[in-house]
Formats: sequence, structure tokens, C-alpha cells
Amino acid sequence: MPEAEFLEGDAQALPFGADSFDAVVCGYGIIHVPDPETALSEMHRVLKDGGYLAASVWRAPKPTSGFGLLFDAIEKLGNLDVPLPHGPDFFQFSEPEKFKLALQDIGFTDVAIAGVDQVWEVGEPLGMITAILEGGVRARGLLLAQTEDVRSAISATVANGMMQFRSADGTYRIPMPALVGSGRK
Repeated sequence: MPEAEFLEGDAQALPFGADSFDAVVCGYGIIHVPDPETALSEMHRVLKDGGYLAASVWRAPKPTSGFGLLFDAIEKLGNLDVPLPHGPDFFQFSEPEKFKLALQDIGFTDVAIAGVDQVWEVGEPLGMITAILEGGVRARGLLLAQTEDVRSAISATVANGMMQFRSADGTYRIPMPALVGSGRK
């Protein structure tokens, strides 16, 4: 079994020297840092010349996606103007061209953006709400900032909307499209 060392650090001030790595991978992390450009610059800095970056972000919400269902319910029933920790627009890199330009602006070359049609599978209509509350960050904070009555109304609306994702075997297969951006130093 391969061994790995896990380190905790600040993505905006990576604790590594310049030109340290052949590759950097960032799975949905860039959307959670206060200054994404600084974090991307740090990823670029620690890469060796010719090294590669791969980073993933969520696609923008659409009515036919899980985030579309969730954020539509919050927008209609809840309050979007709630105190959350400082952070960037959750979906600022959700369009391929914007993501590509962000990577190019940092200095990455051979930038490519690929769509990923992934699916979350849950066993009940409230499975998406549960997943967000147990594993989300900013969306979780947005839900928890609502009153209990509003949270219940949002949950009921999402559960009702989940019927569009129910398959014949009773599993709910929620489209959660993403983008993966890659580039070379």
C-alpha cells in the first residue's frame, strides 16, 4: 500500500518552495478560499517548469441539476443575504471561458477545460439536503442561516423536485456537473 504524508496548510500561502512539484491537484478547493487568484498563484509557484495543474469546480446551477434545484428553492423561499464567512462567488469559475481565463491570467499555458457529467446517488428525496448539511461548506452555511420554518420549506421543495431524478430502482440520481481545468507551468 502506498504511503502518503498529509499536511494542513493555507492554500493562499503554501508551505513549499518554488518549483517543488510535478503536479498539483485541487478538488473543489479553489471555490472555498477567500482569494482564489492568490491560491492559483501559489499552485503555479510550487510547480516545476513544465508541471501540471488540475482543478475542479462546480458548473453553474441549472433547473436540471442538483445545485439548480437547491439554490432555486433557497432563492424563492429563503434569504440569500445572510452572514457567511468571507469567500468568493461559489460559481465564479463555473463557465468554461471564465475558468480558462482565470488559469491563463495566472500564467498557466496549454489550458484546457473539460466538462464532467457526474451524478450523486442518494436513496431518499432528502438525500441531497443531507449531503449538503453533512459535507457542504458555504451551501451548508446558507441553509443553516435560515429559520427552521424556512429550512423545512426549502427541504420540502427540494424533496418534491427530486422526483425528476428518481430512477426505476428507487435511487435518486442527481446531476452534479463539474468542470476540470488543467494547465502547464
